[in-house]
Amino acid sequence: MKYLIFVILSLAACNDDLNVQEGIKLINKIAKKKYDLTCIGSGIQGPNIIKNFRLTFETYKIYTEDEARQLLVQFTEDYIRLINHSEFILKNMDNPPVDQNHAYFLITFIDYDGSYRPQLNAIELSNESIKFLKKTYTLETYKKESYSEAYFKVYGTNLNRT
Repeated sequence: MKYLIFVILSLAACNDDLNVQEGIKLINKIAKKKYDLTCIGSGIQGPNIIKNFRLTFETYKIYTEDEARQLLVQFTEDYIRLINHSEFILKNMDNPPVDQNHAYFLITFIDYDGSYRPQLNAIELSNESIKFLKKTYTLETYKKESYSEAYFKVYGTNLNRT
C-alpha cells in the first residue's frame, strides 16, 4: 500500500512529462510488486484520445474463482485510483474520470511448465463484466458476472462511483 500511495503522489505531482507509456509502466510495476503479475502485453485503445487501457498479465500462482475475482477487482481499483490521480492521463482520456469501463485486463494462470491448468485458466475484465475462462481449444467463458456484482462479493458493499 505504501508503494501505491508513493506512485499516486508521484503521478499527481507530474505534469505533461508523464506520458501514457510511463503510466502503463507504473501500472505494470504495481501489478508485479503487489500482485506478482507479469505483463505480457499492453496498449491503449484510441488513436488521438485514450478510450481505455488494455493490459494482459500472467501468473504462476493457483487461484480459485473467489481468489481470482478478488485479485482482478483489487487490481482494477488500484488502477482506477492511479489513473484518476494523473492529470496528464486524465486530460487525454475520452470520458474522465476513469472507472472499470476504461480497462481491459486479462490475467492468465499457468503452470511453471507453461501448460494451462484444468480448472480456471484466466479471468478477464471487459465492458464492465468479468469473465472466468477455461482452456479448451481456445479460452472460453464458463462464467460471467458484472463488475458491480464482483465488487460486492470482494468488498461486501455496493459499488458507488459518485
